[in-house]
Amino acid sequence: MPAITTVSDQELAMLVSRDDSRAYDALFRRHWKRIYSVARDLLKSDHLAEEAVQEVFLKVWSARAELVAIRSFENWLFIIARNHIYNTLRRKMREKSFLSMLSESFGIRQTGPEEMLQVKKRARLLDDMIRQLPPQQQVVLRMAHQADMSYEHIGEMMGISRNTVRNHLARAVQTLRFQMRKAPEDLS
Repeated sequence: MPAITTVSDQELAMLVSRDDSRAYDALFRRHWKRIYSVARDLLKSDHLAEEAVQEVFLKVWSARAELVAIRSFENWLFIIARNHIYNTLRRKMREKSFLSMLSESFGIRQTGPEEMLQVKKRARLLDDMIRQLPPQQQVVLRMAHQADMSYEHIGEMMGISRNTVRNHLARAVQTLRFQMRKAPEDLS
């Protein structure tokens, strides 16, 4: 085999499809910087960009048997990267909107740095409170507000009725509101 650096992406992909870890490493070294750079620009986070690169190349390895049918490895790779980055952005937006909704529910107003610190403290407190909810209430709350799923879809996934989902969600929100009222003065 010629030096790995002179082999085309298509040839490396073919070798990866045969479980060649050296070829996989070569593809990684050849493309990680570009994926990282795009992910960093869009996600505004070194940590999330690093995770994106790892996830994208994990998908490459997981799909290695299918690589023989791909006409342009580079195009395919960047479609995988783009989709992963956009999904991460969507998830970040849902989490932001979830925190905003909870902030509004608990009367938190953001106007300056101190208020932002207050919001972060409350978000940590709220996250701790959510972890203390009964498991089904936690799952329903996260699916409904963070994953933006309908009651019907949640019910199907959990094997419970729509009304049970609604009841779990109502109890979870009621518990969280009660807990927030009991929070220390510096957080209320």
